[in-house]
Amino acid sequence: MLFGSADGWVYRVRVGDGRLVWRFRAAPEERLISVFGQLESAWPVHGSVLVMKGITYFAAGRSSHLDGGIYLFGVDALSGQLRYKKKFQGPSYDINNISQNYKLPMGVLPDILQSNGELIYMRDMVFNMKLEEQELSPRKTADRVHTKGGLLDDSYFKRIPWSFGLKDSYARLIVHDENSAYFVRMFDSLRGLDPKVYFTPGKEGYLLFATDKETGKQIWKQRIPIRVNAIVVTDDILFFAGFPDVVDPNDPLGAFEGRKGGVLSACDKTDGKIIWESVLPAPPVFNGLVAANGRLYVAMEDGMVASFGKP
Repeated sequence: MLFGSADGWVYRVRVGDGRLVWRFRAAPEERLISVFGQLESAWPVHGSVLVMKGITYFAAGRSSHLDGGIYLFGVDALSGQLRYKKKFQGPSYDINNISQNYKLPMGVLPDILQSNGELIYMRDMVFNMKLEEQELSPRKTADRVHTKGGLLDDSYFKRIPWSFGLKDSYARLIVHDENSAYFVRMFDSLRGLDPKVYFTPGKEGYLLFATDKETGKQIWKQRIPIRVNAIVVTDDILFFAGFPDVVDPNDPLGAFEGRKGGVLSACDKTDGKIIWESVLPAPPVFNGLVAANGRLYVAMEDGMVASFGKP
């Protein structure tokens, strides 16, 4: 098992007994800061690291503008030996490189890394397997999920949705398989000053739809009474979970704050028809759905994990 940690290290442990195989310090030094009531490294590593062709890739740091920047690594998955390294720092701002104050050169933010098997993506940045930055056309990088706010952004903020493909297919959460992409969103438009573009909780529900990956053409769509914050696709079924889209007059924020429990649903991924649903004691954490070895696992906000299998 390989994972990163907020302490600035990456660990490999044996699944059978948890024994440490190796650990790698991604942070340039041991410096701890207080973050939301706990101590973390000034250069944390996301728990989900990328493993590709025997190399483990990960990023450490919070921003290229802070604490010396962001450090990107590729290490041997078996031994933990360093193979590749890249650093992002700045850019610095001064009178010589700023002509207009609203056109500041942008820095770099870390994220959970993505890959198509050949290229590595960190937000809008693209690297080859040696961590050499690549300048590619949008068509070359279309077959992935683009996340303006990062893969860990759970805010549902309208102006920083996820997107997929070359067409304007945006959503709050997106998953895809070999042929199709699946989306869930609340707003039907991203226009910010249109008085007709608004969302009323507990009324029309959220839009769940599927598109063809090659053409972008919509395959099916439906409204669902769930504010989805976790979704996963399997061979035949699309699973999604969240809290119920209800507004109790006596507790208007009850669903949003987890007091109305959670809902786990499954639909046929070919036509979107609901085939199964279960009530959860608590909503799932953001992206807290995993399908593995014929079972479905749900991590919930009450600290519990539920496991589902075939009847």
